[in-house]
Amino acid sequence: MSTNSSELLFRSIPSVDRLLSEPCLDELKKTYSHELVKRIVRLALDNLRADILEGSAREHDCTPEAVSNRSTILARKILGPKLQMVINATGVIVHTNLGRSPLSDRVVQRIAQAARSYTNLEYDLEKGKRGDRNAHLKLLMQEL
Repeated sequence: MSTNSSELLFRSIPSVDRLLSEPCLDELKKTYSHELVKRIVRLALDNLRADILEGSAREHDCTPEAVSNRSTILARKILGPKLQMVINATGVIVHTNLGRSPLSDRVVQRIAQAARSYTNLEYDLEKGKRGDRNAHLKLLMQEL
């Protein structure tokens, strides 16, 4: 890519302020804070500038819509879920690299229930004071 076309592309990059006022970023702004969206847009613009220097960017990559799309993809990559479901075909049931073994629906429901509220994790309800977090397992471990 020639220097003149690179310069034109650099000049056509919209400013962060302009991008933040564009409706094409409304979905990101509904999901994330203003400061986080601003950081993501800046990263997307940095990536666009690198693409221009590399010669892989074109004029349509510099539109607000294209930068918005780039920002959305970047937000999903950075902030989206990282863990994916996989099939354990290794023959090892409790596989440490694959998250050990799956939990039953009943256990998952109990974990979700406990995660939605406060619990007595380190509080002894009978004594009304701080307790031992392992006390909940003591009787079960003795049975085993």
